[in-house]
Amino acid sequence: MIPKININEELAEAEIAAPIFVQNLSQGAMKIVKLDGDYPLHSHDTSDETFIILEGELIMERDGLPPLSLKAGDMVTIPKGMKHRTRTQSISKVILLGPN
Repeated sequence: MIPKININEELAEAEIAAPIFVQNLSQGAMKIVKLDGDYPLHSHDTSDETFIILEGELIMERDGLPPLSLKAGDMVTIPKGMKHRTRTQSISKVILLGPN
């Protein structure tokens, strides 16, 4: 049986920058996370990473490209190997699709 989860309930109890595993995907995982503040610059060697903004706003910094301003309803995919980081002024709730 495929379990049902309530994203809002899960995120209500979540700690900042501590992704909650939701589901395995054929090439990675789905996670939900609350972000607040600056996340360190990093990259993923094996998989793209997609950010779907549920609530709040964040700035996505990508190596060699202008920063993107993202708000609720926006989505961006970071190609594998690209250095990136997020910055927020307040808590943002995000779905992550990417590496385990």
